[in-house]
Amino acid sequence: MKMGLLNRGKKKSSNNEWVNAKNQNCVNGIASQDWVDRYAMLPVYYSTPAGEDRDGKPRLWVLNGNNSNVSFYPAFSSEEKIREFFLKNGREAFMIIDGNIESLLSSFDAVTLMNNFGAIIDPGTDGQIIIEPKIRVSSK
Repeated sequence: MKMGLLNRGKKKSSNNEWVNAKNQNCVNGIASQDWVDRYAMLPVYYSTPAGEDRDGKPRLWVLNGNNSNVSFYPAFSSEEKIREFFLKNGREAFMIIDGNIESLLSSFDAVTLMNNFGAIIDPGTDGQIIIEPKIRVSSK
């Protein structure tokens, strides 16, 4: 079962915007603070962190970094990629949140357990982008 799309009131981006973004200010796939500020409004798709696996067992859907104390939340540049990722990994019921990089990162600060989260956009792909924990969009 899949859930509907929750739209955060943003415009859709073209795939070209993501291709351009991935080629700018990312060293070895790691986003700089400048990159996060520049692409804060770039659309991403993500879901809620808690859910059930295909056996109905509760699970926290985060990715662990090299350091076991670091968690990264998966986000995606397209609806197709988020559906493929969660279905491949056994999450059959999920809500897709249609947001942007800023809304994704600010959602981490709304929940104490997520304050130290980073994000990985398009995890497991050649074009994945890592946003380290505690990097947030700068105040303007």
